[in-house]
Amino acid sequence: MSDSTGVTGPPVPDVTWVTEPPVLEVSPEAVGVSVTRFQQSVEFYGSIPGDPEAVTKENPDGDTDLSNRMNRHKGGALLIARIIDKKADASNKNLSVFEYTLAGEPLALMQLSTRGGALEIENLASHPGTEMAGGIMVEFALNRIAHYNANSQDKQLMEDMIVLNSMNPSSTAAWIALGFVPLGKNPDLTGHLNPIPMSLDANKSPKWTKLDNKWRHVAYATKPNYLKAYKPKTI
Repeated sequence: MSDSTGVTGPPVPDVTWVTEPPVLEVSPEAVGVSVTRFQQSVEFYGSIPGDPEAVTKENPDGDTDLSNRMNRHKGGALLIARIIDKKADASNKNLSVFEYTLAGEPLALMQLSTRGGALEIENLASHPGTEMAGGIMVEFALNRIAHYNANSQDKQLMEDMIVLNSMNPSSTAAWIALGFVPLGKNPDLTGHLNPIPMSLDANKSPKWTKLDNKWRHVAYATKPNYLKAYKPKTI
């Protein structure tokens, strides 16, 4: 493939703007394939090395806040992806898996549960090389509630509400940044070993706003479209 200057390079993906986030439901039979693709992409991204100038006797690898945070994110994403794969079950009608992709590459996986009275994020894994992929998945989940209620004849989910269990302090901080609130009295947010139940009521959160009858995170509410890139054809 050549551009107008005659320079040869890899094929460029076709890019367009869409009004809905490029998130699709994954059939139970295809979850294993999606998880494998996600894991391969995360592994290919690699790890963030430490800073040679930060090397000490106590810190021989020169780990920094950035390398620690990014490498924890990578390890957590790989673990959560494995959990999603193990929980996927065609006979469980209350669990669904969704995939967010860009140019054929998976950026995030999310598992939703409708077994309770509110929509629950069972698991969410985002690629460490992305920004706001988790936020887009939460936005998708908020707007998915109307779909579930419209297609259910036996029960209705609470509108504009999502619940989840945060498994560690790092994820708790990320959920709080997205508007989730810890439940219970005086929860330990910095060193907890047990899951912390959290909830998001979009109507009460300053981090969410409704535009054209759909929930949007205020950080990108002024951007009405989402970038969608298709995997380039082999040339």
